[in-house]
Order: sequence, then C-alpha cells, then structure tokens
Amino acid sequence: MKRIFFSLVATALTLSGYLYAQVPANNALLASLLNKARQEHKPVLLMFDVPVMASNEQSRKILSVFHDKSVQQVLISEFIYQRLTWNNAETSKLAAHYKIYTLPCFLYLDTNGTPIYRTTGYSSSAQRYVAAANYALNIWESGKNLSAYDSLYRKGDRSRTFLKTYITERKRLGYLDNANLIEEYVKQLKIDDLNSFDEVVFILEAGPAIDSSAYKLATLNRKLKDSIYKSLPSVSRTNINSRIITNSMAKAIATCNIRLAYQIASFAKGAYGKNLEAGRGAGQSQLLAYFKGTKDTANFLARGVDFVSRYYLNISLDSAKRFHQRELDSAKAARKKIQASVSDTANRTLVYSPSRITTPTGYASKLNNIAWDFYQTGTTNPVYLNKALSWVERAIAINPSPAYYDTQAHLYYRLQLYTKAEVAQKIAIRTAKKKLLPKEYVTRFSNELAKMKSRTL
Repeated sequence: MKRIFFSLVATALTLSGYLYAQVPANNALLASLLNKARQEHKPVLLMFDVPVMASNEQSRKILSVFHDKSVQQVLISEFIYQRLTWNNAETSKLAAHYKIYTLPCFLYLDTNGTPIYRTTGYSSSAQRYVAAANYALNIWESGKNLSAYDSLYRKGDRSRTFLKTYITERKRLGYLDNANLIEEYVKQLKIDDLNSFDEVVFILEAGPAIDSSAYKLATLNRKLKDSIYKSLPSVSRTNINSRIITNSMAKAIATCNIRLAYQIASFAKGAYGKNLEAGRGAGQSQLLAYFKGTKDTANFLARGVDFVSRYYLNISLDSAKRFHQRELDSAKAARKKIQASVSDTANRTLVYSPSRITTPTGYASKLNNIAWDFYQTGTTNPVYLNKALSWVERAIAINPSPAYYDTQAHLYYRLQLYTKAEVAQKIAIRTAKKKLLPKEYVTRFSNELAKMKSRTL
C-alpha cells in the first residue's frame, strides 16, 4: 500500500518539470468527460466530494443547500458535471494531479482538461454556487484562462506583465511549481525593483530554487528580506519556505545535484531558528528525501537508521503512546472548534481536509512510513529489514492500524517468514473491515494476501 514519505517539513518528491497544465495520462473517466465537453461545447466541472457526513444539525443544513435541486440543475445544465467520491483510486489520481487538498473542491476545466477556476467548501447560500458557476463560465468564454496563457508562453511571450499574470493565474489554480517562470521573470526587473517589498514577496511566493538567480536576487537586500519574514503572517512564511524547498528538491533530484540538496537541508534547518534540534532533524529529513528521490539506496538506508534512532526512538513506548493520544485529542478538539463555528448564515462554508479523513497522521504513521520506504527500496539485507520491522511493530503498539499490519506483512514476506506474513496480512484485512474502510482497501489487502500465499509477491 502506498504511503506518504515521512518528513519534518513538507517535501514533494514528484518532479513537475513542465510548465503547462497537462492532462493526466490513462485516465479513462476524464478522457470521456473531456470528449463529451468538446462535443457539447461546455466546460467540465469536477466535484471532489467528502466521504463523511456532517455530525451536527448546522452542518447538515449547509450540506443540504448544495444538494438542493435548484443548485444541481444549474451545475448539470451548464457544465459536463461529474461528482467524484474520495477514497476512490481514479479520484485519488485526479486529486493528486490537480493539487486537491481541501474537500469539497469544485474544479472547473476547459475542454483540454486545463483548470479555469476552483472553489472549496459547502456554502449555506445557494447563490454562492450559482455565482461561482457564472464566474467560471465568464472565464471560459473570455478566453483569459490558463490554456490561453500556456499558449502565449509557448509562442514566446516573456514580457514582465505577462509573466506576472501567468504566475499569478497558476498560483490561483494551485500550481505552485513556478521556479522556472520566476527565473525568467527576474530577468525583466531593474535593480531598484528588488527594493520593493511587494516585488520581493511575489518572487519568494513563486518558490524559486535556492541556487537560482531569482532566489539570490530576492534575498540580496538582507534588511528587506528580514522585514518580509517578520511582517508576513506565520502561514505565509511557512508556505513560502515550503514552496522554495519543494521546488528546490525537485530540481536537485532531477539533476542529481547533491550540493543543492545540502543547501536545501541548510535552508530547512534555518527555518526553525533557535530550535536547533528540530532544525537539524528537518535538515536530515531533506537529505533523506534527496537520497530516496535519486534512488541512492545505500545512503538512504544507512542514514535512515541513524535518523530514526535519533528522532523517533529517543522516547519510551509509553511516552510515544501519550504523545499519540495528545495528537488525537488535539485533532478532535480542532474538529469540534470547526463544528462550533459553523452556523446557518449566508456567509458560512464547510470544508474538510482529506488527510484528516483518510490518512493517519503523527508519530506512529511516520514510523510506519519510514518502514515502508525501507521495504520499497527492494533491499534484502536482513539488518535493514529487521530495523524496519521493529519500527512498524512500535507503530502497531501505539495504534493498530490496518496499514501498519500491511507493512508488517510485507516485511515478514521479504524476510521469508511466510507464515507470519500471512497472519499479519489477515489481521490487516480484518482490521480494515472492522474500521469500515472503503472496499478498495480491503480488496487491495486481500490481493496482497493471495500473492503471499502463492509466493508471487
């Protein structure tokens, strides 16, 4: 089962080397929708829906507005409309491609599959849905959309005004891999422009690679840079750092640039300020991300063992369990706070985070992810496999998740402990059913068990 790579700071390991908003390959559903859209000359509306129901009356009222016939009629008549339920393999691929992080998400596409507009959240106002639909239609009809900007860029437009508009539009639609574009943008600037607060913020928000001219120019005025980081809200600073790290790592992995990887590690470490231990951990996490991304298995395994020992096994199991419980309590309190803030007014929206719905988070999950990463390297070294096995066993002791048993089973299998592997996989299936996970998880676990039994995994 695929896991999310562990990190102390957000790191994307997939390279987005293209600038244009491409359509995901081999997606039959989307291909069918786009074909119909071209035939009927309509834009597409993908509605990524929430797989859970609201837990209080106020939230249910907000949900009911979206499902009202008047709203549904507008969406169905004006768009090639498709509702997509989370926890579906096809949906997950589309969500990953189009950077869907919040549910529900209303993603409007042109007939090429390029985004033209997106909104998130259920609204207590039917008019909001209609207004959003009309806005998307206006963009579609005006021709001033991402497809048009992609075309102008391909034709060679590199003017300052165009590049700024292009980058802004991409960011608005969730495309944050703008390192190459911002590199071209800074070529149009004058030295005095780099003393502008807004101009430098724009450059940093585009996520320039750390070794790029754009980043060096944006940080040339140290006083201005310090002022920006002091003035911006915490979430803005975090987003800037995350984009810089993500885009820099993509470049480092694509070019196998170890020097850039160390620069990223240093940058990540510095983001933690006086919290030196957390900073060192963040830096080491980035190096592991690089070694994993470049398939440097020897370095990844050796450094991974040291990393886990230092940052995950430095507390007792009892302390880890208490830490896990605090994480659960904190998440529960956050959900209650959101629910308490929802009221049936014309200006309220209701949103969900997919990670909170489908993905286990925290200490135990990260241990499991590291163990799975070790398994995925393909190593047959019993020393590393047994290390990974001990980590996932600790994760299970903290939180007996079906995904953790699945990891345990795979590690047993790789160690040729076939009976233990089958037992662990059966527990994964049983636990998945007990926790009422979507059927595709149970099916996946069952298929893996069949392979274990036939020794074809």
